[in-house]
Amino acid sequence: MKNIIVSLFVIILFSLAGCDDNTPAPSPNPEPEVPDFSYNDMAKMYLSFKPESKWIFQDDSTLTLDTLVLYSTQDEIRKQNPGTTAEYTYLATWKYFSNNNIGLLKGESFAMNTAVPNNVSNSAERIYFAEDSYKIAFGPMYPFGNRITFGGEEGTFINKEKIASMELNGKTYTDVYHSISEDYNDYPGDTVFYHFYYAKNFGLIKFSYNHKGSGHSYSLVDASLITGD
Repeated sequence: MKNIIVSLFVIILFSLAGCDDNTPAPSPNPEPEVPDFSYNDMAKMYLSFKPESKWIFQDDSTLTLDTLVLYSTQDEIRKQNPGTTAEYTYLATWKYFSNNNIGLLKGESFAMNTAVPNNVSNSAERIYFAEDSYKIAFGPMYPFGNRITFGGEEGTFINKEKIASMELNGKTYTDVYHSISEDYNDYPGDTVFYHFYYAKNFGLIKFSYNHKGSGHSYSLVDASLITGD
């Protein structure tokens, strides 16, 4: 009987503690973290595609077709200049592609803190190839014609031109950014040149690479894309 009374006393104490109005209730759905810099509306037109989006590319030499499927994406909030007064966070997105013969493994989009006009993307993108090498392929915020040196794996980058209208395999694309990435090696004449073309509402529509006069070129034939926030 004594044990029963003690147990009832303990239950009552816990019940009273749970009724304390000063104890805040845990939030069932905490607010997600918002980065300082995210994709602006123009960046989304070039970079924001959902899983199951498909691009059909052809090898421009053999005319062989291959379908690139975006099967998964992953957003990250990253920190730049941690622990300093210049610290800020920005949004980045990994894009994972299906197995393909055109050599594209994944993409990496990321917002930048660069101030740009409303009609310019504030975000860039790296392309990773099957051997896991990577290059900056899209960077509209950089001044046209300037060689930007990143060093290391990325080499140098040139935002070469913006093409108002571009015909490709019977289709017309507008507001196309053409960029060049140069992979410098230790020996003169041993540079690998990469050319990338990004069109509004389609993303990457053409790319090529050339090393000592030989290489490959791939261009978009058709696409079935899923967009939206």
